[in-house]
Amino acid sequence: MKKLNRYNLIVLLLAVQFSGCDKAPVPTADFGMDKFSANVNETIYFINRSRDASSYSWKFGDGSTSNQENPTHIYSEYGTYTVELTATGEGGTNSVSKAISVVHPVPVADFLISTTEARVYDTIMFTNTSVNATSYFWDFDDGQTSTLENPKIIFSGVGQFLVELTASSEGGTSTASKVIQVGPPIAVAGFTVDRDTAEVGETIQFTNTSRGATGYLWDFGDGTTSTQNDPVHSYDEIGTYIVELSAIGVEQTSTISKNITIVIPAPDADFTVKSTAEVGETIIFDNTSVGATSYFWDFGDGSTSILENPTHEYSETGTYTITLTASGEGGTDTKTATIEITEATILGNWILAEGSYNGLEIPNLSGYFHISSTTQYEAAFDDGTDDGLAQAKYTYESGVFDSNINGHYIQLVGQTTVSDNTGVVFYTSMHCSSTVFDTWGATAIGLNLPTVVLVGDQLVITSSDGRVVLTYDEE
Repeated sequence: MKKLNRYNLIVLLLAVQFSGCDKAPVPTADFGMDKFSANVNETIYFINRSRDASSYSWKFGDGSTSNQENPTHIYSEYGTYTVELTATGEGGTNSVSKAISVVHPVPVADFLISTTEARVYDTIMFTNTSVNATSYFWDFDDGQTSTLENPKIIFSGVGQFLVELTASSEGGTSTASKVIQVGPPIAVAGFTVDRDTAEVGETIQFTNTSRGATGYLWDFGDGTTSTQNDPVHSYDEIGTYIVELSAIGVEQTSTISKNITIVIPAPDADFTVKSTAEVGETIIFDNTSVGATSYFWDFGDGSTSILENPTHEYSETGTYTITLTASGEGGTDTKTATIEITEATILGNWILAEGSYNGLEIPNLSGYFHISSTTQYEAAFDDGTDDGLAQAKYTYESGVFDSNINGHYIQLVGQTTVSDNTGVVFYTSMHCSSTVFDTWGATAIGLNLPTVVLVGDQLVITSSDGRVVLTYDEE
């Protein structure tokens, strides 16, 4: 083995010493922040000051991490957080931590006004420019307040008002105030009407919508005026009228006008008439229409009239619809009614006329005759005595009857009799298909079915061939 001399030993020791200088250094972790106290939702900047590191791991204390060298972070909740940075390099790892305080931001109240020189009844807009606030309270210095973010108000009085806004949040409160000068109102005239077209004499309601006025003057365009707030008015003549309203304010007067058209009223058709009447009865129609100058009546049976108050007689039974059309300059209107026409009744007390048939004791008539176009009719009469003739009846009865007249057998289809209430027959009329045998007792006096009619002031019973059978005068 070769023996080491002093020179070789020194070289060996130096080699061993210098070979230890090639080992990598351990990283030194360090960082700074642009602020150690921040507001909730405020951005925080982290400045990495680590040495001998090639990678980094950040923990922000709220569950969030980052591998960036110089990250930023925002905290959403207030509190104290510990931020930890771990720096890693060839020489190993090193960590450092620091605390940061996150607080709620302090609000800063501020606002803008649409105008600082307003008038009574002006609408003033307030624009809230506060920051870091969650609620607001406005005091307008006239008794009005608001919690809206951007309110609008109207001052009703004149003066100088100090408007104050208090902005609040969990971070505290802040107040801002500004002065508004409110002067007398500017009068602005306005009104509405319940109708702009009306009839002569019809009432019109005028509603005042003016503002800023202390008095009013209405001119209705027909020579009349009013100082009422909400007047009513009517016009006596047709035409177009200009209605003018002057709203009188402290400093000036405002005027507005509208047109009102007055027209002739439309007719209102109406009439009265009885609901029932008899065939041949004279019916009076009472015209109660208004606003009409001409009339047209339709009586429902083909007859018409242009009279104002006509009369009419119906010749047949039935229900008829009566129509009145009333016309005027304002237009037309129609009214209808129905009337029930029944069989005629002749009332009165009747005495057998002088010279009338008197071959037998024929009673006088009293009470009524009921006449119809059907196969039955009757008349009640009374001779005014108590001898059994009272309440006798004149009747026609249809049917088939067998009879032997003057030795000839005839099949009859009807008969007419007059008898009292004891059954005593005064008059008999027997009817076949073409021939009627009228008898008083056994005397033939006529042909066919007799009729009962009013002729002038007399009640006349005639046969169908026109021959008078009996005549009665009204008692």
